[in-house]
Amino acid sequence: MVSVLPPSLLKGGEPFFHRGNEIGVLCLHGITASPDEMRWLGHDLHTRYGYTVYGARHVGHAVDYKHMHRARWEDWYLTGVDGYHILRDQCKKIFVAGLSMGGLITLLMGATFDLDGIIVIAAPIHLPNKILPYTKYIQWVMPSYDTPDTTDFPQRLLEDQRRRGFPPVGRVRYQRWATRSVSELYELMQVVKGRLPLIQAPALLMYSNGDQTVPISNLDYLEACIGSEDVQVRRFEKSGHILTQDVDYDAVFEATGAFIQARI
Repeated sequence: MVSVLPPSLLKGGEPFFHRGNEIGVLCLHGITASPDEMRWLGHDLHTRYGYTVYGARHVGHAVDYKHMHRARWEDWYLTGVDGYHILRDQCKKIFVAGLSMGGLITLLMGATFDLDGIIVIAAPIHLPNKILPYTKYIQWVMPSYDTPDTTDFPQRLLEDQRRRGFPPVGRVRYQRWATRSVSELYELMQVVKGRLPLIQAPALLMYSNGDQTVPISNLDYLEACIGSEDVQVRRFEKSGHILTQDVDYDAVFEATGAFIQARI
């Protein structure tokens, strides 16, 4: 009999839950990453305001990149749906905050559920990469590829984690990406783009001019197309794509908390 070990999560890839008051906040991370990139935000919202916060882990993430070959955008969306229902059973008001791909799921949930507010951080409505539409074909000849983070951000993050008293796990993300997951991201972008006018929930949109992954033009497009009449916008200058862990994270946390507090 062959003994097969079950998969295990990467250190720092665990979901998180903070039980608090009747204001619930669902935190959704980005593609190939982990709940850890939303952990500081969730901790801040709970300790400062007493909110009940759930940081979900999307299907296929924080395990091994090969799991992403099987993950579909519908799976990531349903991760958000599960989180919504977990919080709905305990809270009177529900807010959803998402970074990058998690921001796309947040937008899609805003078009589907009666939410009290959405916080969208660096969500990619459109990207300048012209290869994206063809990744559904490219996956058959190049199933995966290396995507190392060669910037100084991982080291700065590691130092910040130690300074703030959080586990020093660095940036918990895959260094190799499944091409299929990029194809799924592109399809999700198209689905979300078509449903933006249906969003009626109050929205806080946060992007950075320093983001080399998702251009600031995404903010202008989203602000013009979203259906909500209650829209707040914050533009940052110094941070890169991971606004929740980069140099502007304190301002991001402040803006998020103030946005929620004004709507409860």
